[in-house]
Amino acid sequence: QGAPSAALSALQKNSTAAPEDRLRELLERPLPQGREIVRNDKDDGGVMTYEQLDDGTSINRTFSAKGELRNEGMYTIGGEEILRSYHDNGRLKALSWVRPGGTRIDVRLSDAGRLEGRQDTLADGSKIFAKYDETGALRERVRVFKNGRQQRL
Repeated sequence: QGAPSAALSALQKNSTAAPEDRLRELLERPLPQGREIVRNDKDDGGVMTYEQLDDGTSINRTFSAKGELRNEGMYTIGGEEILRSYHDNGRLKALSWVRPGGTRIDVRLSDAGRLEGRQDTLADGSKIFAKYDETGALRERVRVFKNGRQQRL
């Protein structure tokens, strides 16, 4: 059977939810488990799976030869994409969240789980880059417009 409806509804909040709340949720919660449709063995001994939820959402996962989760991606019928990659220690390494309408948030974390960087791509094509120090405190924030002009924030 597909993923439990509670897990699905917890992951797929109403699209009017504040982006920061949704981003925090995506960083803290694993992607739901779907019904496995395809399983491919890779040449390096790893495995790639393709899963599907009852609403048509698809989830791809890549595992190492040791069975460790390396990457996963979720693609919804509504146009949302969530891509996650993991460090060797199993902690989240990077998250990319593409929202319907083309806006995107990319987050990079250290192997200790601290925020290292964030890039927001806005609807107008400009980008906001944020860099963080080794404690996770904001160090620098810059907006880069499509024409290349930069503005410190």
